[in-house]
Amino acid sequence: ADLGFVLPRWARQHVAGEPITVFGSGQAQRAFTHVDDFCDLLLMLADTPALWRDVEIVNASNVRNTRSIMDLARMMQIEAERHLGACSPVVHADGPGVAGWEDAPTKLPDTAVAAALGWQPYRPVEQIVREVLEHEALVRQL
Repeated sequence: ADLGFVLPRWARQHVAGEPITVFGSGQAQRAFTHVDDFCDLLLMLADTPALWRDVEIVNASNVRNTRSIMDLARMMQIEAERHLGACSPVVHADGPGVAGWEDAPTKLPDTAVAAALGWQPYRPVEQIVREVLEHEALVRQL
């Protein structure tokens, strides 16, 4: 089973004309963060090591982009229709059949340290979905 990150997996399925697979009920909550927001944090940390010298862990996540997996699947369908002219159906499946796989109901990291250091992600989840779809469409054309 393809257990990669959900957005790239779904984008590959959309571009291939396949249904997008939602494991479980789709009610699990995730916070989605744009890679450029992560890079902004990494650059800030690299440029100012004194800010985090005494910090062991800095979580990064855009909690404003928290969505259920099913809501994200619907958003993927809307963006695919808008930008690719096609909309794959959603199919539900049991867990991917991998030993030890368990769907955590919520994954929302505590970003208080990153915020205290001055980092604030700002790219919306709709931008993330659109850019992942566009990337996968370009890759498929190569």
